[in-house]
Amino acid sequence: MEKNTIYIALDDSKRKLVVAMLRPAATEPEEREIPKDPSHIQRLCRRVQREGPVQACYEAGVSGYDLYRQFTAAGSRAK
Repeated sequence: MEKNTIYIALDDSKRKLVVAMLRPAATEPEEREIPKDPSHIQRLCRRVQREGPVQACYEAGVSGYDLYRQFTAAGSRAK
């Protein structure tokens, strides 16, 4: 784990994303739900990137490639 990286995990469903974020100083991830909409995903990326580099992982599935493209387009590393 890189020292200042913010790690994001995504659980994908038909209408929403469950997002868990682990910030560098945190001991527990912060969890939230956002609509499964490209504008919400991009806004989340931009906000979190202000704090430091972002690395994201997501549930493998049908929409995984779309999530990958949205996160990498916003400048985050996605796996």
